[in-house]
Amino acid sequence: ADKNVKFVSRGSGYSLALAPTSFTLAVASQHNKSNEASVSLVQATLLGGNPAAKITGFEKLLTTTNYFIGRDPRQWKTNVPNYAKVKYAGVYPGVDLVFYGNQNHLEYDFTVAPGANPDVIALGFAGINDLRVDEKGDLILRTNAGEIRQSRPVVYQQIAGARQIIPASYVVKNKHQIAFQVADYDRSKPLVIDPTLAFSTFLGGNGNDRVNGIAVDASGDIYLTGDTSSTNFPVTPGAFDTVKTNLDPDMFVTKMNGAGTALIYSTYFGGGSGMDSARDIAVDAAGNVYIAGASDSSDLPTTPGAFRNTPVGSDESDAFAMKLNATGTALVYSTFLGPILANGIAIDSAGNAFITGQANADYPTTPGAFQTSSAGSSEAFVTKLNATGTALIYSTFLGGSGFDGASDIAIDAAGNAYVTGEAQAGFPTTPGAFQTTFGGVNDAFVTKLNATGTALIYSTFVGGSGTEGANGLTINEAGNAYITGFTGSANFPTTPGAFQTTKAAGQDVFVTEVNTSGSALVYSTYLGGDANEFSVRIALDPAGNATLTGLTASTDFPVTADAIQSVLGGANDAFITRLNGAGTGLVFSTYLGGSSVEAGFAITVDTAGNIIVGGQTSSTDFPTTPGAFQPVYSGGFSEAWVAKIVFTGFDVCFKDDGNGDSFQFDSATGDYRFTHGDLTVTGTGTLSQRGCLLVLEDNQPGQRVLAQFNHCNNMGHAVVQVTSDNKKTTFVVTDKNTSDNNCLPD
Repeated sequence: ADKNVKFVSRGSGYSLALAPTSFTLAVASQHNKSNEASVSLVQATLLGGNPAAKITGFEKLLTTTNYFIGRDPRQWKTNVPNYAKVKYAGVYPGVDLVFYGNQNHLEYDFTVAPGANPDVIALGFAGINDLRVDEKGDLILRTNAGEIRQSRPVVYQQIAGARQIIPASYVVKNKHQIAFQVADYDRSKPLVIDPTLAFSTFLGGNGNDRVNGIAVDASGDIYLTGDTSSTNFPVTPGAFDTVKTNLDPDMFVTKMNGAGTALIYSTYFGGGSGMDSARDIAVDAAGNVYIAGASDSSDLPTTPGAFRNTPVGSDESDAFAMKLNATGTALVYSTFLGPILANGIAIDSAGNAFITGQANADYPTTPGAFQTSSAGSSEAFVTKLNATGTALIYSTFLGGSGFDGASDIAIDAAGNAYVTGEAQAGFPTTPGAFQTTFGGVNDAFVTKLNATGTALIYSTFVGGSGTEGANGLTINEAGNAYITGFTGSANFPTTPGAFQTTKAAGQDVFVTEVNTSGSALVYSTYLGGDANEFSVRIALDPAGNATLTGLTASTDFPVTADAIQSVLGGANDAFITRLNGAGTGLVFSTYLGGSSVEAGFAITVDTAGNIIVGGQTSSTDFPTTPGAFQPVYSGGFSEAWVAKIVFTGFDVCFKDDGNGDSFQFDSATGDYRFTHGDLTVTGTGTLSQRGCLLVLEDNQPGQRVLAQFNHCNNMGHAVVQVTSDNKKTTFVVTDKNTSDNNCLPD
């Protein structure tokens, strides 16, 4: 063990190392099809704890341990004592910490002396992707090897010989920190805070796989990235890296055809000395793929001349960016950026990459950038990397004195960067922004940074009095920002007439559109049911409808009549929801899942408005289709999944009963026919939905026809403009004929 480690505990599937102010848990996930194991290291730090706390073993056991390793007797260790418990005395003023085993579970107690303050106790976690408190009050630490579950704290006092339970819960400070909330109690007597530490982990094939990012090109081919610990993850001959040699999770990059029947290419990407995670993906017009994520590997493949070939972080991961060529056979560039992780990536037309995520003080910034030094323990960052991956065009922190982190990024045509995530008090906002004051425990934020990275165009909180965070962001052509995430606030800002203006239960999803100046909400709505929801990513379809995915445990999550799956299948299902352009109703919403657990982690929309979505499932009966690339579950615990939801066309027909004017469109063929008096115009066109309007545009040069129909609020009002033989005719159809078989209702 490291020289700082004072005691070690080894159990079935885990080991624990106890050091001053911190303890490290190594969790091994045994796979079904091999003897290999995936290991996650999670370090818990006693934030603000006493580094000089005395650590002693007590309740010494009769047994001793001997280590006869190697041929040199001088290296052997004999008669090593064992103890039932280990005590940290005075980790905080008046607070002791005790570790012990209980029915094969590892437990630890905080003992608070009379008059001491339990509010000072706080834990920070490294080596996790995020943490959350579930509906049972349990703390879930999500790692690349699976989930570590820490049961809801049992807090009690011994009064008159009996154990009196004190109501208590975890308080999530940020993605990596928790504290304890304890109800009033008798402060003249000792208090015991007793959380049980156990673990539950995913298993699948001979590893765990999940999709974290999806992109689609103009041809409809699908690009996927995520994490895998499988040595038999499907890769293709000639791809950049076809062999996995280590036990730690690596990344994958896969190009799948639009029909979902075959892989065009598929490759591993990662180092051999640590864990690697791909968080987001983008693709350019030439088919080159851009990946951003986090790596613990000092030997992550980088390219000569890249901005940084070695990691900066010593105890934490480093953010990285990578560009893979269009055939998936070679790196165009690969570079480390700096501690800690990248969550989002976007590219401009010149091939510059814009990356955002979470950083510490060692992350590189550029002179003249908006914020060149860190103001808190964790900051969001925005970095613009040049097209060759050799230099930073700009790089800036974005944060205040608390915990801040960014989750997603988008770029407009002018090169302005839009960033979202979660923040605490002190995060920079701008005058006139929608919400300039911090609302609660954590707030979501939306920030628009100018094209040079030197100033904020706007920056605003979006939040209530509880905890929320934004995970996904996209923008429209006007520069409005759409964000989605999770909220536990009953007073999260919503707008009148929005789809769901009150929180349902537990933790709900939110969907919010912020106007182009950041000064107001165009719409904002909850989305949720009788349990907890969590949304991850959001995309816009061609009609301006927001489409999002995540996971839900609600039996009454809102779905539509045309849902693929209208009933919750397991403990958690993925959901796919499309909200109309006004935020007032659902265009489409469905569960997607089997009898176990799944989640949607990535989503995009193609030019036809079809939805491509992916995530992770542990259900052997997850719905698949005949002829798909892999229709059968591989036999393990978790699998990545990908689905494409295609929307069939719709016929439109209007007829004015007054004079016989009519407009007909066949969605299957694209053929249209206009009749106005003795004028008849035929051709082919493209019909799309833009908010409340159905718009038909002629496919021929010169555009002979433009038709618009407002379908909101049953207005039944159509305007068709026809240019034919140098004549322009405009007519209005206000009656929808429902009795004429030659002109069906819309």
